[in-house]
Amino acid sequence: MTGFAEKGASGPGYINAGVYRIARSLADDFPVTGAFSFERDVLVPAAARGAAAAFTQTDGFIDIGVPEDFRRAQSVFNRAKGMA
Repeated sequence: MTGFAEKGASGPGYINAGVYRIARSLADDFPVTGAFSFERDVLVPAAARGAAAAFTQTDGFIDIGVPEDFRRAQSVFNRAKGMA
């Protein structure tokens, strides 16, 4: 990984989502008060120093923040449970 930027900053991009695995020592450096952004305060500097890696997956993403996709997600999950 050579850098990290939020989607939309310079056109289409990947969605930042998933599971993060971090060293406990890094978590100890998180501020306990005030504003904190995991993306800005952790991912950007880690990527800049080459201390971050990413796995990109583009199949099957459903943005449940979009009403049509939320309805589609319900259908997909119901089919997976054998309810459709």
